[in-house]
Amino acid sequence: MLLIETDSRLGSVGLAQLKTRLHPIEVIDPQDIGLFPAQMMVVADVNLYLQYGWSNPTIVLADAHQGAALAAAWQQGAVSGWVRSEIPDNPRELLYALESRHKTLQDCRDMPSAARLQQKLLPRKMDLPNFRIDQYFQAATHLSGDWLDYWLLDDNNLLFYLADVSGHGTTSSLLTTWLAAFHGMNTTPDELLKFMNKQLIQRNVGKHITVLAGMLTLDTAQVTLYSAGHYPPAIYLQPGDPPRILYSSSLSLGLTQDFVPVSHTVLLSPNSHLILCSDGALEMYQGGLTEQLEQLVNYLASDFFVPDVGLPDDLTLFSIGYLPE
Repeated sequence: MLLIETDSRLGSVGLAQLKTRLHPIEVIDPQDIGLFPAQMMVVADVNLYLQYGWSNPTIVLADAHQGAALAAAWQQGAVSGWVRSEIPDNPRELLYALESRHKTLQDCRDMPSAARLQQKLLPRKMDLPNFRIDQYFQAATHLSGDWLDYWLLDDNNLLFYLADVSGHGTTSSLLTTWLAAFHGMNTTPDELLKFMNKQLIQRNVGKHITVLAGMLTLDTAQVTLYSAGHYPPAIYLQPGDPPRILYSSSLSLGLTQDFVPVSHTVLLSPNSHLILCSDGALEMYQGGLTEQLEQLVNYLASDFFVPDVGLPDDLTLFSIGYLPE
């Protein structure tokens, strides 16, 4: 912790008394503040703070009649202000609380940047002959616990998956960056799921992940699909036929070492679409899971939808359309 005061102010308050109350603290010249970490807490004369305008979290000291200066300091970013004659005898607990609150607020301010980074980690939309790839990814707040990814294994095979980390908030969203590290692995969907499961078990992170993963073979338009405890299931839409719900599931990833993926194969017909959704898609509708899934399927059958703002949960959708020329 740093103390920045003028000689005149130190004479009125007493340097020894301030140093005793705020021990341990280092007295520095305001011009030297750049030599210290930007997050180090500073206690400073209010006029010096207004004059130099450093970015460190700062508690300003002022006399009782300097209300206007205190207000200006708060507008400039000071975390708190103390009247010199009313500095508490043991202010360390207050300082720790203010420092903790500042760090929490700083984390909140960093959330938009973190959200932009998460968006940049998503795969770029891919153009494939005879196929159309669509994706929708939206967090309920700043960061999402959903994830999707896809990449070409070779000229004829596209691997894809959609994942939903259990729980909400920052902890769940951190695992999406872990999922992003699997991008480009030269493997099959079932082997990818087995590897993810093994890594989750070994790390004991206390989270499980539901996943829909699959392989699209481009020359035959065949999809081999695997589900690891994911709901809603994949939805297959083809012109002239009722929607098909592709039920096929094993346990979620991260629950047991004895993970055995189960596959479901579908041959895409011309102008058909295979759609994967996170469970946030269900929360757009009322009723139980069965009623919600029915409403979702009916809506998707009419169009690939983009929901309203103000989502109750993270929402991710991934669609493969077979549109041969």
